[in-house]
Amino acid sequence: MAKYTQIEPITIPTKGVGKYITIDAQSFTLGADAVNLYWRILENVELNSGAPLEGKELLNDTLIMANEDLASWGADDNVAIDFVINTLNLTKK
Repeated sequence: MAKYTQIEPITIPTKGVGKYITIDAQSFTLGADAVNLYWRILENVELNSGAPLEGKELLNDTLIMANEDLASWGADDNVAIDFVINTLNLTKK
């Protein structure tokens, strides 16, 4: 899965402006009927200096992807990324 996805900036009151989201699949086994997707919204990520340098984490949580969404995932990680972004009402930049 893509390590960082740039999103349209979102203001999170008292925390800052989120510009990136990162998503990790957790608790996933072959034949599973659901997968936990842990997401984090980051203030910034510096990608041009070797190893990525993450800015401040503004929000994080876990979403469960199941049923048709999980079945359509296959090898295309954009399905999972789009699922999280759409569920959170965010927009890719």
